[in-house]
Amino acid sequence: MPRWKVDFNPESLYFVTTTAVRKAHLFRRDVIKRILVDSLSYMRTQRWIELYAFVVMPNHLHFIAQCLPDHPLADTLRDFKKHTAKQIIRQYQAESNQKVLAFLAEAVPRPQK
Repeated sequence: MPRWKVDFNPESLYFVTTTAVRKAHLFRRDVIKRILVDSLSYMRTQRWIELYAFVVMPNHLHFIAQCLPDHPLADTLRDFKKHTAKQIIRQYQAESNQKVLAFLAEAVPRPQK
């Protein structure tokens, strides 16, 4: 099956939705929402995106953004997801929340070595 390719246009606005793993309600707590908002803010202040609006829901995030030159949408989303995932895991590790950590470890497939 051919892979769908986005025709990236830096002049366009994009409505982006990203969902927590297995649609789990991981974004309910204020500390986790803060991680997401701080990551969006970082992308904005580093001039990766022009951020127009966002909303954090219990299991997903919506935002409207324009990617700035030299920051294609796919690369920006990859870096955003990678960074926020690491920060959320660190938060749960700091809390010793073994239940959520076990869920995340089981839910995310790891490549075989």
